[in-house]
Amino acid sequence: MTVQKQGPKSIEDISFKLYMAINGTGKDIHGSSLIPDNKTVFTNHNSNSIRILKKDGSLDYDVKLWHYAYDVECIDIDTLVVTSGNSKSKCISIVDMKYNGVKRIPLDSDSYWIAGTDLDGDLIYSGGEKGIQRINLQDKLSGEIVLEENKSFCYVATFGNNINHTNSSENSVTSFDFNGEKQWTFNNATVLEFPVDISVDNNGNVFVAGRHSNNVIVISADGKQHREVLSSEDGLSNPWSLHYDRSTNQLLVANTSATAFIHHSI
Repeated sequence: MTVQKQGPKSIEDISFKLYMAINGTGKDIHGSSLIPDNKTVFTNHNSNSIRILKKDGSLDYDVKLWHYAYDVECIDIDTLVVTSGNSKSKCISIVDMKYNGVKRIPLDSDSYWIAGTDLDGDLIYSGGEKGIQRINLQDKLSGEIVLEENKSFCYVATFGNNINHTNSSENSVTSFDFNGEKQWTFNNATVLEFPVDISVDNNGNVFVAGRHSNNVIVISADGKQHREVLSSEDGLSNPWSLHYDRSTNQLLVANTSATAFIHHSI
């Protein structure tokens, strides 16, 4: 598939066209991602597993874990990272898709939602009462970025020098820098209710799924503008997870159960 390079857009010009509807994602989806070879991956929270689907939406394989499956992130062509939430086993699982192996990295905090790596290669994740955390996957050293307590449904996404963070209990989206300094906060429950997963495009625009508002909105990189880009009319029903793939300009949005949608940015 040839991907057309896109220049910066005003959020008023951002729109999507449905590419594919996917069934069979599983139940209680908390995290999802577009991964290499046009495949998709979904966390099945209560069954402690992740499900990988082929590019046509059919089942490729499931991976059973030792803990709750919260969020999932693809950090290189062969590797997935899965967080464990408030499981008794506080850890992050590293899934090797090439050799079908799984290993665990112990943590001293819960691990809910994950944002991939920062500019130094550290993994960024939401650590519950310990705030936004970082861990180096090589030396296993960890530390805090934002000490503000996270609720269990607080997702994070990084872009450049910023960390974007949702807080479902306050219906808010906040952007921090990597020193933990707040840049802006978006809070408008009439537009976005119970914000959950969050992702960022190549221009720093922030996409957020509203679970109770049954929509996806985009917020400009400076936090000053917003608009709805997908709604219940597009099949969204309790949308929980989304992922913007910056290499293909595709947006994956997953409902809590059974269905997901891939949209092309146009």
